[in-house]
Amino acid sequence: MKTEKIKLVESDLNGLASKARASQFFRVSLCSPFVQEYFLRILKSRCSSPEIVHASLVNDAWVEENSVQMDLFCNDKVFIVLDAAGVSKQLIEKIVDTVRSQVIFCDLKKMDKFEGLIEGVELVPPKFWEFKSFSHFLCKLHNLTLRSQEIEEIETSIEKNIDSYWCLFLKISQHSSRDDGNIILEIIKEDQYFDQFRFTDFLNQKKKAQLYKSLLEVKSFSELEKICSFLVTHGMKILDPHFLTSKKKLTKYDQGIMAANKLWIDNELVMCMTRLKRVSYFCRSRNKEAFIELMKASVL
Repeated sequence: MKTEKIKLVESDLNGLASKARASQFFRVSLCSPFVQEYFLRILKSRCSSPEIVHASLVNDAWVEENSVQMDLFCNDKVFIVLDAAGVSKQLIEKIVDTVRSQVIFCDLKKMDKFEGLIEGVELVPPKFWEFKSFSHFLCKLHNLTLRSQEIEEIETSIEKNIDSYWCLFLKISQHSSRDDGNIILEIIKEDQYFDQFRFTDFLNQKKKAQLYKSLLEVKSFSELEKICSFLVTHGMKILDPHFLTSKKKLTKYDQGIMAANKLWIDNELVMCMTRLKRVSYFCRSRNKEAFIELMKASVL
């Protein structure tokens, strides 16, 4: 009963759900909350009122309550245990020995404690260079046809993690005008990933106007808040880079901090950080003053 490792980009989630339903005990390690949600939706459509149970509730009393001796109708039940990596090995063994209901264990983590006890599948997330294949996987999942230009735009613009891609394709699939290529490109642009280190380069080089103009390109309040908070933290390091003196070898990032410390006058940098804090504050309340603040700063 070894773990079968399957690349997410090569997986068949419907087939995986069928495999889970065909076993009395089955485990699946999913690599994203979005993948898990989709997988659970398939499972629920194939079970008659499955019972969702969090691992924290799976204890000796739960096992006893659902043992074959205590419940004559337990064979008809299907339990889906979430965050299943939290279930102890002792309890897993007890479940296998005494519970006659079907139990499907799900988690975003690996479930090494289950090895040798329950068969299972681990979905392996795509590597950095496999996200174009992941785009094709999501197109198939949502029955979408995207042009090569749109796939390339996604490849260069969207942060390479499962959740970012999943949310983008979900948004595209729900858009009523998705046959319009321009609409698709607009959706991609809205979800564009902004490299935080591009902004730190502007701060390191004291290119304030370019920094503020680049921040204006960020249309998401949450993304803008995240970047501004990161820049404030970075600015604190520039103000006091003494923590780097204990390092034997400086990284490129460290070298940028040291160079910026010589370039900036402390008071000027503090003023810049204060402005970024203000923008971050406005972002939290979704206040358009965040962008007005940046517009004013970009022309000073």
